[in-house]
Formats: sequence, structure tokens, C-alpha cells
Amino acid sequence: MTSSPAYLVSGATGEQGGSVARELLKAGYRVHALVRDASKAQAKELESLGAVLFVGNFSNADVISKATVGVKGVFINPFPDFTNPEGEAETAQRFVDAARAAGTVEHIILSTALHTGSHQHYLSIDPNYPLKQYYHSKAAAEAVVRNSNGVKYWTILRPAWLYQQYTFPYSALHFPQLHTDRILSSPLDHVTPFIHFNAKDMGYWARAAFENPAKFASKEIELGAESLNLEQAVRGLEKVSGVKITTQWLDPAEVAKDTSDPMSGPRATFAVWQKEQGFDLTPEEYDTAKSYGVPLTSFEQWLEQDKAQIFKTLKVSL
Repeated sequence: MTSSPAYLVSGATGEQGGSVARELLKAGYRVHALVRDASKAQAKELESLGAVLFVGNFSNADVISKATVGVKGVFINPFPDFTNPEGEAETAQRFVDAARAAGTVEHIILSTALHTGSHQHYLSIDPNYPLKQYYHSKAAAEAVVRNSNGVKYWTILRPAWLYQQYTFPYSALHFPQLHTDRILSSPLDHVTPFIHFNAKDMGYWARAAFENPAKFASKEIELGAESLNLEQAVRGLEKVSGVKITTQWLDPAEVAKDTSDPMSGPRATFAVWQKEQGFDLTPEEYDTAKSYGVPLTSFEQWLEQDKAQIFKTLKVSL
């Protein structure tokens, strides 16, 4: 009896990678899960579901090579490296090299970020525009995958702002007081809508692409489900949790001056980007995403889906 295809999933204990691994396992595929810590609850859960764990990080070429042996597809979700502008490209190259060497890989899927590549346009306006390094790093990783000669198919998925940014531990990056004090303080413009995406939907998208590679071949897809502003997000969190969230709207210039918090700079630059350049899908991009027929979770649906984590974030008893 022929065994089902195997797929390598990087970042398998994270929101995106975890959703991809679980969706593939649920569909009956075999999963090679690259994890940094096999003792984590998320890793143990995947192992209990049938995943084979490979312990290592994105810099471990030997582990990546071993994890790629015998797989049909690879899902890559490199983490931004703010200390090395070429870090994500180097990560992508390790996976591409391993895929070529394995000889069985037919499809590579890369997850980056909404509108990666637009940095070229913004650089023509302002050579020092906010998030220059962030998008340069993402674009460099995409270039590696596009040039993955020897692998039959590649697909680039570009998710928008994740709903999970409102839940701990991810909320600590942009809203550090939300978990501790039920305070959402942010330099983001609170009335300007921006596009959101459910990280757990990445599992549906990766599975759809792996199952129908010709349809997704050489496609670069902007992923977003619903556009809303921070005031709407807060109202939704309050409604589902039943508690009051205090809001504090901050000046990005003042936030950037806070040297005590290493993330104050990234928070401030994203706020400038969001207000001046926008962070949304065009109607054409939204129609393209919808045309694939893959689920896109609305904000209201996500509030119910992740209610337990929202309660945990806001320290509300179930």
C-alpha cells in the first residue's frame, strides 16, 4: 500500500506553521515538523497527532536537510531578523537547497507579508521609508523561492495583519499592556481601517496549494479577510470578553524616543507606514483571494473561534 505524501512544515509550533501542520495531518498526510523545542506543548501535540519532529532552527542546514528527505512539499515561514537584513533570504536558501538535494520536492510555499515587493515603489519616493529593512528582507526571501530551479512549483502567500496580534503572547509585541492591565496603547492611527487575516487560515491555503499545485503555481497571493480599525477591534474584544479595555492613542514620534523598549522603534515605524501608505487590499486583490475558494475567517468568526485565548489574554474566567 502506498503511503500518503509527506510535507515539511517550518515554524510548526507557531500560529501559521502550526495551522498548516494540523490541517495536513487532519487530511491524512504525513508531516515533518521543524521545531526549536520538542518539549513545548505545541510540539508534543503535533507529535501525538502523528507528526515527525525535527529539532533545530532556521540556521541548522543539516537538520533542514534531514527533515526534507522524502517530502513532496515544503512550507516556509521565516521569522524577520532585525539584526541581519539577509537573514530571511539565507533561511529560504537553506530550504531550497535541501529541496533540490532531496529530489522529491515538487512544491515550495513561502509565507511573507502583505504587499511585499512594494518597497521598491516606496523607495523611489523616500529612500529611508519606514520598514525598509523588514520588506527588503521579505522580498529577498521571495526572490530565492522564485529562483528555486529544480523544484517544479512555487507559491508565495502574503498574509495581512494577524488577528492573533490581539492575543497573548503575540499582543506583547504591539500592545504590551493589553495582557497585563487590559490597556490597549498604540501609536497606530485608531480610525484608519487596515486589513486583517486569521493565521489559522494559513492551513487551509497551504493544503489547497499542495493539493492543486498547478492552480497555485507561480502565484503571489495577497491574503486578507476583513478591514477594520483599532476602535472596531477593541469593541469586538470587549463584546466577546465582557470586560472594559482602556485605550491610549500614542504619538509615533514620542514612542520612537523610548529607548527602554527595544520594540518601540518597530511599533512607531509600522504606525507611520499604516497611516501614510495604508495597509489594505485593493478590490482586485480581494477578489483574487476570494476566487480560490479557500476560507477567509471574518473578525466576528475569529472572536468566537479564539475566545478561550482572548479570555486568557484579558484574564477573564471561562
